[in-house]
Amino acid sequence: MDFFIRILDGQPHEHPIMGDNLRWALPEIDAVRLATEFAPFTRIDPAGIPVGFYEVLVEEYVWDGPGVRDNWHTRPMTEEEHTIKRQGAIEGTERHRASLLAYSETEKALATTPGAISVWDAYISDLTAHTYADPSTANLPLPPYILPDGSLAGISAPGTAPDVID
Repeated sequence: MDFFIRILDGQPHEHPIMGDNLRWALPEIDAVRLATEFAPFTRIDPAGIPVGFYEVLVEEYVWDGPGVRDNWHTRPMTEEEHTIKRQGAIEGTERHRASLLAYSETEKALATTPGAISVWDAYISDLTAHTYADPSTANLPLPPYILPDGSLAGISAPGTAPDVID
């Protein structure tokens, strides 16, 4: 798929356009106008660029010979972006914790053996007491998996989470 980008005052302007769309939108454009008003554009996939929790992926367009291409890099978040990201992560973690607590309370209410009830009690206590300093690494304890006989499944049991009970 070919792309082009408009050139204005010698610089890439706005965003690339697919070649087929350019030819459809401007059927009257000739090769001379195309060569002076547009440049071939190479799209670069940013998928392999690592982006930290408090970083922003930035795209800019740079000249690459006669054409233009994406140039991807990261930058640290501004203080405002950092605050918004941190608050969103805290809120997301707390929503996740609330859903795990609701699930655990339901499972405890459905438990039929004292062993299962005590496992859910311990998990609810651990989940409630769990703290984290940085919401980017807020690893909440995973819920236990109770077997039909009321015992706790081992961490290698199919479909189970690791044992979070101390």
